[in-house]
Amino acid sequence: MARIIARHRVRSFPEWKKAFGEAKSLRTEAGETAVAIYHTVDDPNHVVVVFDWDSMDRAKEYLTSLDFRMMMRDAGIAEVPDFLYLEAVSEHD
Repeated sequence: MARIIARHRVRSFPEWKKAFGEAKSLRTEAGETAVAIYHTVDDPNHVVVVFDWDSMDRAKEYLTSLDFRMMMRDAGIAEVPDFLYLEAVSEHD
């Protein structure tokens, strides 16, 4: 499993969330297995997305794809996302 955290600003959270939802099938086909969406308490247009993917290679392939760039443009992303590519080294209960 691969986990990626994306952080960026959007022009309108409701519009971005709608476009993000419409791209679910593309992400699932590309290997996304789970996703959680957050925004900061004081700014709903400051979005953080936590993705789980079936592999890091497939995640990176999608997140650098033309499909993803087009979705970002159509969704109203106001800045280039900052990605953290994470590898689990320990898990605790």
